[in-house]
Amino acid sequence: NSFLGSTINMWLRGLAIFVLFCAAQHVTAQCDANFRFASYYDSSMVLQREPANANIWGYAVNEGDLITVTFDDSSYETTAYIGPEGVPVWESSLPATAAGGPYIITASDGSDDCLLQLDDVLFGDVYICSGQSNMVHRLENIDDPDDDIADAVNYQDIRHFWVSNIYTDDPLYDLAGITRTWTRPTETNMAAFSAVCWLFGRHLYNELAVPIGLIQSAWGGTRIEAWSSPEALYNCFGEDGPPAGSDQQEASVLWNAMIHPFLPMPIFGAIWYQGEANQGRPDDYYCSMPAMVNDWRAKWFARTGETDPMFPFGQVQLAPDSDSDNANRFTDLRWAQAGNVGYCPNEVLERVFMAVAADLPDFDSPHGSTHPRYKRQIAY
Repeated sequence: NSFLGSTINMWLRGLAIFVLFCAAQHVTAQCDANFRFASYYDSSMVLQREPANANIWGYAVNEGDLITVTFDDSSYETTAYIGPEGVPVWESSLPATAAGGPYIITASDGSDDCLLQLDDVLFGDVYICSGQSNMVHRLENIDDPDDDIADAVNYQDIRHFWVSNIYTDDPLYDLAGITRTWTRPTETNMAAFSAVCWLFGRHLYNELAVPIGLIQSAWGGTRIEAWSSPEALYNCFGEDGPPAGSDQQEASVLWNAMIHPFLPMPIFGAIWYQGEANQGRPDDYYCSMPAMVNDWRAKWFARTGETDPMFPFGQVQLAPDSDSDNANRFTDLRWAQAGNVGYCPNEVLERVFMAVAADLPDFDSPHGSTHPRYKRQIAY
């Protein structure tokens, strides 16, 4: 039945993530399986650089266990406590660290010969890349992608992470699925990664010369209400809530499963490519977009105290998808994306930068006219 199937699927996802831990993290055989880093802390990752204090957390065997984290020849002790999901967890703040690396981070719970280890950790700027299908759009599907894919290997200080598509009714404390853990770029692995996310990160690296961490957390065809917390939606829809959806379109279900788990980890900013699924309700979007942005910022700051409460948030204004005199499907939505004033940033969307794609239609795109191949111009 559906309940049994759901239970088995969740168990298999948990097993897959545990196997991923063992492959990516150095864990001595003497460690209890319950002692581990949280799912998105792995070797080859990027942690947020100074002025933020990076935060790291994981799971413990028992409440009250003394956990020792070592980093850069210093040790930091913390005590395990019962976390929101009823299991022992631990958390440690690392000192603000300049861009660079690689570093080794270890954690021990005092058990004989037990040590968790993350290798090749860099400090730089971490970005969330979210939205719907145009954010999912693969690098291999842009116009003339071969040179960009081959060039990826030259950017070993850009690391990427890919969240699995999962929706839940309640906020998760940790991820329930990972498509790809933290990884260095290669020709093979970059082909399927988000084009806009990668090209944006590459541009940042070329401008700033600091490590860049990219987290793809996006799902094609999804509406903004699914990525918004209940508190953000209340600001726009009150007690009645937004129009009903189902599955991954339900209110807040992607916020719960694919954004909320990252709140303990400081980030630098986020980019957003979405709106097609909301094109029929531009007046709602005028409220929903700034409500979501402000809520993400407030919740990240409240949880970490380190993420900028006004962190930069980038969005893409949608391109036309029909070569017709009546091609107005996204016109009102584009206006709402710009806070009904036609440009960003503005008083409604503070510190929101916008890539305008109104002049970048691709009516003959083999991926559908809603999915233009021209992502380089958008990412830069």
